[in-house]
Amino acid sequence: MNTDTLQQLTTDQYKNAAQQLAQLAADDKLVVVSCTLSNADLMTLDGVSWVNDSVMHSYLALLSRLSSNRVFVLPSFLAVRWQNSNISDSSWNYDKVAFSDCKWLLMPVHLRSSHWALLIADITARTIGLADSMPLCDTAVIEHFKQYMSARAAITGELASWTDRDYSAVEQQDGSSCGVLALMAAEAVINDVPLNVIDATIVTFYRQYIEARLILNSRRYDNATDAVCDLPFCSRPSGKKIAWTQCDRCNRWCHNVCVGRPSSCTADKNNPFLCSIC
Repeated sequence: MNTDTLQQLTTDQYKNAAQQLAQLAADDKLVVVSCTLSNADLMTLDGVSWVNDSVMHSYLALLSRLSSNRVFVLPSFLAVRWQNSNISDSSWNYDKVAFSDCKWLLMPVHLRSSHWALLIADITARTIGLADSMPLCDTAVIEHFKQYMSARAAITGELASWTDRDYSAVEQQDGSSCGVLALMAAEAVINDVPLNVIDATIVTFYRQYIEARLILNSRRYDNATDAVCDLPFCSRPSGKKIAWTQCDRCNRWCHNVCVGRPSSCTADKNNPFLCSIC
């Protein structure tokens, strides 16, 4: 993917995005689709920083929203749950979502706690593969995905079997662009652009492009009226009493329903709470 294959932004749009970013206070948050972003999150797009999970999820949510093909994005923490033998946990099987109506299932994967790759499931072809800019030959997440889909199929009756597919992603040229290249791979896949068209030399430009698009397609979080939690793809529960819990490790605020906890459950010193991401 090169600059010619991306949606073109005007100079005024980049200036507008920069002005909006400059006006963000340290504790302000933006809402992009059903994800939240802070100023600190957006700063991970600067220079050669390592892009964090909030940016990964927010941009994938935006790509999914804007795509003419139906795309469903799985949160990255699912892979961690699978690794910890929580593959058949029904809390996160999305049994109310018809995956078979989608064209793509995508999931950013945090390999070995230090590297982003992109899990790509082609629903039409029923294939599963990994776009990895630094091939680690880590196939465990592929096998876990197959087990997850098999367990889910026992409930939903859809998409139980999958065939492996090799995705030859462009290799990164530094030690920090894995997340950016994973997002480039997602944008290519969603727009039916071959992965070998991705140009690793435009990573710096693409960081600026992601930042501008996120800001231009966001709104300010309103503390008085908003109920979007810090988990990726918040379910936006409604009702007079919505229970929240703060993660003891990352300090994210999460809806109990989004994190899969009973509405009456609260964290305490004897029962520390870690969110699904941690």
